[in-house]
Amino acid sequence: MFFSLVEEYISDDADADDIESQWPSHPTTQEPDQHPSAIGLKDSGFANACEFAFGTIDHLDFDVFQIDEMSHGHALEVVLITCMKKLDLLQRCRIDVDKLSIFATQVRDGYRGNPYHTHVHAADVLQGTYWFIANGGLDSRINLTACESLSILLAATIHDYDHPGFDNNFVQLSPTLKHPAAERFSGSILEQHSIEQGLKLIHKSDLLCNVSFLDQIRIHDLIRTATLSTDVSQSAKYLADFKRIWLNDSASASTSTSTSISTSISTDDDDVNFSDTSSIASRDSALCLILQCADVGNPARPFNLYHKWSESVMVEFANQGQEQLTFQMQPTSRFHCQENKHPLMIAECQVGFIKFVVAPLYSALQSFLPNTTPVYNQLIQNLAHHQNFMDSNSIPVKLTSPPRSKSLLSSSSSSSSSSSSSSC
Repeated sequence: MFFSLVEEYISDDADADDIESQWPSHPTTQEPDQHPSAIGLKDSGFANACEFAFGTIDHLDFDVFQIDEMSHGHALEVVLITCMKKLDLLQRCRIDVDKLSIFATQVRDGYRGNPYHTHVHAADVLQGTYWFIANGGLDSRINLTACESLSILLAATIHDYDHPGFDNNFVQLSPTLKHPAAERFSGSILEQHSIEQGLKLIHKSDLLCNVSFLDQIRIHDLIRTATLSTDVSQSAKYLADFKRIWLNDSASASTSTSTSISTSISTDDDDVNFSDTSSIASRDSALCLILQCADVGNPARPFNLYHKWSESVMVEFANQGQEQLTFQMQPTSRFHCQENKHPLMIAECQVGFIKFVVAPLYSALQSFLPNTTPVYNQLIQNLAHHQNFMDSNSIPVKLTSPPRSKSLLSSSSSSSSSSSSSSC
């Protein structure tokens, strides 16, 4: 089956070219030797940012906003090159650094100027993915191959490529967006689009020219699998699969979305029955989990960084809510309103997001990789901060848009809907 996918993505670019011409505001991809942004990678700011990133990328308080400022808007290129060097993938996979730089720049140019889903978000997810491999213990836990490490870093890089700043449900139903992928895919529309365009850029940049054909198949397959797992509406399914495979939890499918969490941390995994690491399905499940955790990992960052992301996602929510009201569509949740940057609204939204989406993922990750305990501790600390703030400031917030009743866009509960929208 996958040989047909390789043919679709590598041998025939016609459909992808048609998509680019139909999808308004999609950035124009220039030929590698004509790409003006690649010239900017050689300036002193970029070099200084690379040096700074190399010394700090293993830190939990890694500041991707500072990297983006130092590099004059090239955080994604800086972080990707740094991660590749740190894991020695340039040598192990024989990746040409100039081709890598051009590819990274073209991907960065394909991220839109959204409040949240930007190239900076991609760089943040990329650093988180790297941290779980190098410092969280995944590399040593399952003895990652160079091909697998490269694949998951590339998946993190392209996972939200050309994201319009709206969620999948709205993209599918909007009378104005007319996303071309909405007619071609029945689910995970934005993720499918990012995969398609990302693999096209990998091919055009000739990034994998020194990688064997069989390894290219594995890379393409893993990029597709991992990127699809970042559809947060599918988070519970992927988590249930992971827990069944790695944590011997046969009941996880029915309980993963309602997992209750506490502030106590347990690192006792003597009773955990870990799976056979040689299985491709098992290994892919572990790689999907770290990418999912990195994608929704803002609440596990130090609070000063986390708060910046929280404010950005609320702006993006408000933009979608306004668009929905314009076309007389019910806003996805009560958080999709113009007043949602009120501190209480942010706290309430984030508490739901952490409890229903982030904490179940990080709890499973910590059971699997005990070295990630500091990250989970930070998550619980941030959750407690929001809960304490809500308990001491119970002032109602007046909304200009109506509270969610029965939405046109989703049939899930108000709490789970609001939490699951944060990182579509």
